[in-house]
Amino acid sequence: MTIDSVLQSGVQRVDDALYELESPMQAGNQNSTAGYLLSQLEKAGLSATEFATAFNNFIADGPNGDHSQIIKTVSIFAGAISDVLANAKGITRFATEEKKSDAIMNAARSSATATAKFFNSLLSFRIDSFDPDKKTDLVLSGNHDVHQNLQKLSKLAETFAPKSGSLTNAQGDLGDLVDRELNNTAAAIDAAVAKLTKLASRPRDAYSTYTLEIHEYVSMSQVGVP
Repeated sequence: MTIDSVLQSGVQRVDDALYELESPMQAGNQNSTAGYLLSQLEKAGLSATEFATAFNNFIADGPNGDHSQIIKTVSIFAGAISDVLANAKGITRFATEEKKSDAIMNAARSSATATAKFFNSLLSFRIDSFDPDKKTDLVLSGNHDVHQNLQKLSKLAETFAPKSGSLTNAQGDLGDLVDRELNNTAAAIDAAVAKLTKLASRPRDAYSTYTLEIHEYVSMSQVGVP
């Protein structure tokens, strides 16, 4: 089945990123900063919700649904998680003690593991016997788990952001900007999940052609990240 092959390719890409995260031969992105990692985390969170939306639309449309959006969003989502891992490992070079480095690594690992689990949970042999509502609930749950782990990593990344010196500006220091970025990202995610939940609660005939435009939620909440 095409969808299964696409999901398995997503799992493989995440597994490859996990291998590089664990490998002592790979140092991650040595140009990464806390601010840049936060921007990659935002991208990963939005990509997760876009994938969840595409999959729920596919469920709603039934056997004849268009799976092209699933193919596209799996690739983007898996790639975003891969970038998160490379940049998370890269900022561990700023760690002043080993436990801080370990915390970042563990949170990055958990985010990737949640993503692989999300993809695996939607393989046809696992969900074919479920009714559409149960399938949709499974998608919502997987999306939520990924976001929970990304948020934990975001909080840790914040602690690596410089808070004084030449990085201060008229809007406040970088620590304040990071706080605002995290709050804006969380708000965008909450809005997206709320709309996904609304989509899931509609009768199938009412939303079979419904398409969620996630970008309308984030256009007003994005802030620049250096």
